[in-house]
Amino acid sequence: MAYRKLLIIIAGISSLIFFSCKDNPTDVGFGLLKNNLVNVKSLDSSTDSLKQTSSYFQKTIPLGNGTKLLLGNYKNVQGSVLLNYYFLFLPDSIRSGYLDKSVTIQSASVALYPVITYGDSLASFDFTVHQINSSWGTTTFDADSLPSLSYNAGDISSNRIITDSVATFTLDKSLVDSWLSAYIDSNYTALNGIYLTPTANTKKIIGFQSFSSLTGAYSELRVVFSKAGVYSDTISFVPVQDISVIKGTLPQIKSTEIAVQGGLTLNSKLWFDASKIPANAVINQATLTLTVDTLNSYYPSGYYNGVTLWNLSDSTANTIDSSKSVSLSLSGSTIQGDITSLVQKWIDNKINQGIIIQSSDLIEGVELYAIKGSHDPDLTVRPRLQIIYTTRN
Repeated sequence: MAYRKLLIIIAGISSLIFFSCKDNPTDVGFGLLKNNLVNVKSLDSSTDSLKQTSSYFQKTIPLGNGTKLLLGNYKNVQGSVLLNYYFLFLPDSIRSGYLDKSVTIQSASVALYPVITYGDSLASFDFTVHQINSSWGTTTFDADSLPSLSYNAGDISSNRIITDSVATFTLDKSLVDSWLSAYIDSNYTALNGIYLTPTANTKKIIGFQSFSSLTGAYSELRVVFSKAGVYSDTISFVPVQDISVIKGTLPQIKSTEIAVQGGLTLNSKLWFDASKIPANAVINQATLTLTVDTLNSYYPSGYYNGVTLWNLSDSTANTIDSSKSVSLSLSGSTIQGDITSLVQKWIDNKINQGIIIQSSDLIEGVELYAIKGSHDPDLTVRPRLQIIYTTRN
C-alpha cells in the first residue's frame, strides 16, 4: 500500500514539472532575449579566401643586454666576443705593492663557462684573442660597429683548453700589466679589453654565460700576483663590459619562405585582410598557425624554442607597437597559439598594419625558423589565421 502511494506522489511531481516546462516566456522575458541576441561568426584564412602577405627583413639592434656570449661559426652566422675587465675591488695591499714594485703579475688567464651549443657538439672549435685599441660600449655597439673596431692582428692568447664545462686561455701578462697600471693611474681610456674571434676551421657556436645574466658562472680574469719570498695569490675579476656580435649572410631558404632568426637579426612581417570583421566585433578567439620547414631551420634541443609576435604601428618603417606581445612555442613542425589580443587591437584601433614575428632569443641565440610563407604553392602550409568573433544585432 505504501509503495502504491509513493508511485502516485512521484507521478504528481512529474506532471507539475512537465506543465511548468511547457509555459512560454513572458513578454518581458522575450523582449530581453530579443534585444540581446548575438551572432557568433568565424573566419578562416584557409577557407574564406582572406588575402595575406608575408616577407622578412634584417634589422640591426644594440647587443649589450644578452645573457649569452656567442662565439664560433655555424651555418650562415659567425659570433665573436668583446670582453673588458676593470680591477674593481683591488686589495690595498696589491695596489701599494704594485706601486712600489714589490708585487708583480706572475700570470693571467681568462675562464669562460659554456651554457649552450649550436651545431654538432663534437665539431671543431677554436679562436684567437686580440687586444682592442678603441673604446666601445654595450649600450650602442651593434653588428654595424664591428668594422670600425680597432684591434691588434696578433694573437695574445696561449694554452687554450676547451671542455664541456669551461674554456680557458692564458693572456700575455704584459697586456694585463698595462691594464693594471692604467687602472691605478685612473687612466680608464686605456682599458679597452680583448676581442675573441673564431678560427676558420671552427664549425659550431658555443654560448658562454655573460655578466649581464647576474647569475651563474660568468667569465673571469684570473691574475696571479706574487711578492718575492712572501706570497703568491690569485685574484679573479669580473667583466664590466661583455658583448657578442653576430654577423653573417642571409640563410639558404626557399623563395616562398620567410625567416626568423636571432642574433643576425631577421624578422618577418605577416598581414591578413581582416576587413570582413565588423567594427563592433568582439574577438572571442584568434589562432595563428605557422608551418616550419624543419630541413632549413635549426635550433638547440632541450631549450625553449619559439617566437614573439607584436602588432606593427607602421609597416613601412617596421615600427612595433610595444604595448602588447604574444609568445608562441614550436611543437614539431608547427608554431601555433592564441593571438586574440593582437587581433582585437586591429578592431579597437580601426587599423591593421599586420604583425611582426621575432625570435624569442633576439640577441641571445642564432635559432633560425624557416616558415612557409603566404605564397607557398601548397595552400595547406601557408600561415593560417582562424578567428571566432561575436557581434550584437
